[in-house]
Amino acid sequence: MQIDGLTPYQVELCDLIYQCDTREELDYLLEVLDPSDRRTAMTLIRMMHLEYIEEELMEPLIRMNKYPLAEILIKNLMKRGEDNNDTTKSDKG
Repeated sequence: MQIDGLTPYQVELCDLIYQCDTREELDYLLEVLDPSDRRTAMTLIRMMHLEYIEEELMEPLIRMNKYPLAEILIKNLMKRGEDNNDTTKSDKG
């Protein structure tokens, strides 16, 4: 996950948030932060959620734009066409 444009302090907060293994650890971290830092941390958590959702939504869309079976069929047809042209040229020559 990558969130661009963060300040060094926001990156540090993200690292602390990311190190929390349980909800209880995250709740404790938020509890010990002063109100301003808590608001910043909550905003960063929301940004992380949005980034995660975006990644989850984009991945299937990226896969949908690829058609491996169609690509294989087109390559085979093109190869057959090239092979037929080679055969036709040898018959004439």
